[in-house]
Amino acid sequence: MRQSAPRFPDGAASRAVLIGCGDFDDIDLPAIPAVKPNLTDLHSALTHRTHGILPPEHCRVLADPADHRSVGMALAQAAREAEDLLLVYYTGHGLLDEDGLLHLALSSTDPGHVGFTGVPADLVKRHLGRARARLRVLVPDCCFSGRAVAAMTESGSLLTAQPDLSGTYTLTSTTATAPSHARPGQRHTAFTAALLDALEQPQPLALDDIHQHIDTVLQGMGLPRPQRRSVNAAGDLALVRGPVQPHAGTPARGRSVSASRRPTRRPGAAVTSSRPS
Repeated sequence: MRQSAPRFPDGAASRAVLIGCGDFDDIDLPAIPAVKPNLTDLHSALTHRTHGILPPEHCRVLADPADHRSVGMALAQAAREAEDLLLVYYTGHGLLDEDGLLHLALSSTDPGHVGFTGVPADLVKRHLGRARARLRVLVPDCCFSGRAVAAMTESGSLLTAQPDLSGTYTLTSTTATAPSHARPGQRHTAFTAALLDALEQPQPLALDDIHQHIDTVLQGMGLPRPQRRSVNAAGDLALVRGPVQPHAGTPARGRSVSASRRPTRRPGAAVTSSRPS
């Protein structure tokens, strides 16, 4: 059973940036049709009129950004404005440079020059970690996203001012060495389908419970397991206030989610690292 009731962010003081790239200029980067539905349906869930945690104007969607500037400006604005929750989600290709560092692909990314044309995941993490928001959440749905689970850089002044409330949470679609999956004919990628399914449960799930729900679904499908890292008081944060209905015309089977079981948090489960895959 859940050990404590989930905590809900203050929507007026919170911001989310949802970034996705599904169409690419380079022929070596295949299109990902599920990216746009991922963005649309996650935005709908977070801003749901009854059960969402954010007003629509506080949840920004960047679809197929071509350059670093648009991504950087959106992240910087959200970081300036967010005081309670700052959530950043990415869906698309995750690419590694010659040093094995994860980059998030943009529509103009050149796979041969990832370091210059992709967005370094470490840069996103640094911006998140230094933001003034009390709670900072990073959710990358891409290949090799497990490389983003290292702790975000924390602001010393923030931790001193909010020792019991501040925290960071990283939830990734796969491990550091495995691909993420988007099955042909499915509306969403496998990870985001399971995430949306978690947001449709009868009672709102906290982030730790969302991770466990996604892990149960993906493991049941024979896919790589999601990873997480929670620092300080972040694992009890909820992303919706109640069940969010599936996108119109999109039954659960269209998401490759085999079950809608609500998992329970295991007593004593670690919150500083994910279960190994």
